[in-house]
Amino acid sequence: MALRAAAALAPHSAEVVLVAPASFSATLGLEWVPDAPGGQGPLAGVVAALERAQRCAAHGCLVLACDLPLVDADLVGALVDAWSEEDVVAPERAGRLQPLCGLWSVAALPTARAALASRDRSVAGVVGRLRLRALGEPEWRTRTAAPDPLLNVNTPADLERAAALVASGGAFTARTGSSGA
Repeated sequence: MALRAAAALAPHSAEVVLVAPASFSATLGLEWVPDAPGGQGPLAGVVAALERAQRCAAHGCLVLACDLPLVDADLVGALVDAWSEEDVVAPERAGRLQPLCGLWSVAALPTARAALASRDRSVAGVVGRLRLRALGEPEWRTRTAAPDPLLNVNTPADLERAAALVASGGAFTARTGSSGA
């Protein structure tokens, strides 16, 4: 699933970096950055990605959780095109924001770091304190043909559904080989 995420990000990023816990061992041919210390879970990954973007003098970074394997490059492109000065641009479907498929400004880093250092390590909680551009489904849907690009794979049943969509041609096919990331 990480390689599918990399394939969706590659057309919109100078490089694709895998952010994962320090214990992670399979880099899958991607540059690897460990999660930020002081926490576990998605917020530690977001902080590590933003810190790396800041070190590289980038204005922001694309974040795509590996458990969203049906996100395609077209949806990522919609996020990139929608970004102006917001701290986060993320898609929304049925009233639910998906900030782990988003473009994050390095301006969000202090708020994200503070949350990671606290007991409130909720990514949604962090986003609630930032300037957000929620890209509604009518906006992003015009850019992607994937039938369920925000399917979150958390259970074996979710994985079966994702695999069925890929097998039926209902989701993009990940590129194989080197993406130059």
